[in-house]
Amino acid sequence: MNKNKEIVLRFVNYKQLENEELSFKNSYLYILNGKNGAGKTGVKCAIETLQTAHSTIDDPITHGKDSLAVEGINFPGVDGRLYICQWNFDGIKNKFVVIDDEGKKISSPEKIRDIFKFKNITVENFLAQSLNAKGREEQKKLFMSFLTDEEQKKHTYLKAKE
Repeated sequence: MNKNKEIVLRFVNYKQLENEELSFKNSYLYILNGKNGAGKTGVKCAIETLQTAHSTIDDPITHGKDSLAVEGINFPGVDGRLYICQWNFDGIKNKFVVIDDEGKKISSPEKIRDIFKFKNITVENFLAQSLNAKGREEQKKLFMSFLTDEEQKKHTYLKAKE
């Protein structure tokens, strides 16, 4: 499977992103920039919701609309496969579906979380997993550049303990 495929997010009646499409190409690190209320946090929350099959967002539907739909295309799973993730909300009930590269639909929240490994994960676990992955040295350098000297030492110490 081509891991360099463009990741696409489509939003219909989702918060400020009424009918928008965002594309992310060939990178592991993105920075969203915009004015307050532009939808930066909404994008982050939508990605998290797609990958955890659980929404913690209050009032996600665009004001004056009855329902929302968010779709993520080419979301990489921990197994290296690419998935289509869909979230629909009618104002009462959330519906989550993930479609694998063979067209199989998965709607169990537990199975969806298994695909993306969002199970009781801590920030420390996430950083340990993402920073140790192959091909992420540039991400690691950038991350380390944001840390204070003391935080860098702690990270290095914890890494050595592994």
